[in-house]
Parts: sequence; C-alpha cells; structure tokens
Amino acid sequence: MPIESTHPLYDENIENWTACRDAYAGDSAVKAKGQAYLPRIDPNQSGEAYAAYKRRALYYEAVGRTVDGFVGAISRKPHIIELPAALNAFKNDAAGNGIGLSEFVKALAGESLLTGRGGVLVDYDDTKQRPFLSLYSAESITNWSADSVVLFETVYEADPADPYKQVEIQQYRELAMREGVYTVTLWRQAPASSAGASWLVYDVIEPKRRGVALDRLPWFWLSPVGASASIAKPPLLGLVNTALSHYRTSADLEHGRHFTALPTLWVAGITGDEPIQVGGGAVIKLADPAARAGYAEFTGRGLGSLENALATKEHMMAVLGAAVFGGGKKGVEAAETARIRTAGENSLLMGIVSSVEETLTAALKFSAEWSGTMGDVVVKLNRDFIDQRLDGQTLTGMVQAFQCGALSLETFLFNLQQAEMLEPNTQIDEEAAKLRAAGAPT
Repeated sequence: MPIESTHPLYDENIENWTACRDAYAGDSAVKAKGQAYLPRIDPNQSGEAYAAYKRRALYYEAVGRTVDGFVGAISRKPHIIELPAALNAFKNDAAGNGIGLSEFVKALAGESLLTGRGGVLVDYDDTKQRPFLSLYSAESITNWSADSVVLFETVYEADPADPYKQVEIQQYRELAMREGVYTVTLWRQAPASSAGASWLVYDVIEPKRRGVALDRLPWFWLSPVGASASIAKPPLLGLVNTALSHYRTSADLEHGRHFTALPTLWVAGITGDEPIQVGGGAVIKLADPAARAGYAEFTGRGLGSLENALATKEHMMAVLGAAVFGGGKKGVEAAETARIRTAGENSLLMGIVSSVEETLTAALKFSAEWSGTMGDVVVKLNRDFIDQRLDGQTLTGMVQAFQCGALSLETFLFNLQQAEMLEPNTQIDEEAAKLRAAGAPT
C-alpha cells in the first residue's frame, strides 16, 4: 500500500472533521469552500452572481465562540501539574517551540472538543537534549494499525537558492514497530522528473533512549471516549451543522433583500422612448389621462419566514453551545453533597477534561522515562468552569444558617470557597481551626 493510503474510518469521518475545522475558522474559511457549504441557487447561476450571493451571506461565528469559551473556562483557574525536576523545562516549553504546558493544555482541549480526536507524539530534540510533545489533529492522522501510525504534516526549511526564504514541504511521518524496534520513516514527494511512486523515503530514524532503542510507540491518542484509536462523533457536530444551515438561510435572506429592498418605478399607458427622471426635484408628465405610474414594492411573508428561520437557528445554536457546559448546581450545598454530585457529573466538558488529563499524563510519564527519571507526574485540570458567585440574599441566608447552627463552619467555608470569596489555595480545615481559635461558634 502506498504511504498516502488512508484508513477506511478516516475516509468515513474526514468530511465531518473538515466541516468542524472550517466552522471554527470562521467566515473566510467557510466561504472559501464555495459550494461545499453554499450551493448555487440554481445550476444556471453565473459565477459573478454566485460570488455576489456568497458575499452577501453572513456566517454566524457560534462555533468559534463556543470552543474559545470552553478553552477559557477550563483555564479560568490554575491547573495542578506536578513534574519531576528533569521535566521542569516543559512548563515554559512543552512543544519545543516555546509553547508552555498551559497553552498545550488549551490546544489539547480545543482539539478534543472540536473534532473529538487527535494524538500526541513524544519526540526527542538532540540539540536541546530533551523530549518534547507534538499535537496532531484528526485530519493529519491518515492511517493507523495496532503497531503503526501515519501522520501527514507540513514543515518549513530554508530554500537552497535563498537562505532567507522558507519553503513549505509536505511529508508523511510513519511511526511503526519493526521487529520490536520503534522506527520513524519520513516520506516526501518524488521529484516531478522521477517515474513510479509519488512518495519516496526521505529519511529513516530509530530514536533511542539512553542508547537503547524504544520498544513501543511514543504515541498517545486523544479522544473523549478514552485514550484509544476509537472514533467518536465530534462533540460539536450538531452546532456545526446548525451554523452552516444558518449560513445558507442567511444567504437566501440577503439575496431576497438585495432584490426587494428598494421600490421599483413602473409606468403604464404611455408610448415613446423619452427618458423618465426620478427624484425629489423631478416631475413625471403623463400626456394620456389613462396612463398610470407607481412603485412596485415587495409584499408578502416570504422574507419573514427566512427571518424567523434565522432566529430559530440562532436559538438552537445557543442551546447547543450552552449544553457543552452542562448543568451546574447553584445555591448552597454541603461539601459532601458537592463531592458526590461532582463525582457523578457526566457533562461533555467533564469528559473532555478527563481525556486531556489521561493523554497528557501518559505523554509526560513517557517523557520522564525518556529523560531518565522516574518521578511522579500529576495532572489535574480545573473543573470549575463557571463563576458562580453568591448573591447578597443567599450569602445572608448562609450566615443566618451558620449562626443558628443549621450549617457547619466547614460547609459555610466550603461554599464561600466555591463562590471564590476566599483567598486562593485556602485550606478549609486550617481556616476553620483559625476561626475557632479566634472564638467563632462551632
């Protein structure tokens, strides 16, 4: 099989992944795909007319805002990431290009939410003498099996004819186990003058860990259904489809408005080719008493139905976007009740955060091994997505409940902490002990 062959499941899902990517990228990306997302009104519509039809359409940026809002939500509070000393450089440079772990977490979460698929490759930088992480999108993982993964990527190298110019080069990176040894094969396009295969082996690498060949792929799948090659439906596919449908409805509405917004002068019962002037300073003289003139104006409910359709789809997008955040508990609750509720939470964001934690933890542990250290790796991402501050009435009720003994000091402090009304990193037990020592009721 040639290296450019794709997995059957890749072929089955690439259209959805591409739609999700374009919908996130926004107006320019969606309109650049032309009829893929906005068919011509009819087969006879000219290219110039179609271009104007497309320009008038509005693409509603709901997908990008939802993904960015989610990524911002998980980064609302600091994550807990503990690494061995040998991996300290990852905090400020996890990907070997200056992107720190916090930004890398955002990228992982964004990919997981947008397409529901991706992967992390652990590689080694011989110059910096340290491992680094590379994130690959769903679209770039073209083929896979139990012991191999094929990745399509773009790299930039200096032009041999001009060292100040960067040349874009496309290549396949094949990760495979060959006779128990991890091997990386790079494939690049064959010169136009060559005959035969369109892709040729450019380089073969056998990465080593302290002089010993690796005995497994340093590849870690990213998926909301667990760190495996299984493919799940993109979490936001419903929102993406609604946004693209809204775009098509917008195009029809703006097209209709373009041709019906301005009244059109009509004249009946006159002959001749004399020009007719229109405007506040002009007079239309009709010699024939039976002749008539007027303005044709659009009437009817045709455009109103399109406007209603847009409003309906905007509401649908709001609901689909809000559903990502699940239903958070509002109001006062005991610490143990909150713990049980949180443990049973199954919202989409919780699943994505868990999958990012799993993938990143595995990749960092492998990086630690490659660095020759066996220290613990801890990755706990923020799960407090929404700011739920207490209003004055609720806070007053909490104080009264505490004062009359209906609320314990620990539960009172816990709810203050959840509402972000205590100093960051406050320990409930320590704070309660201080208050009791100061004479607070128990």
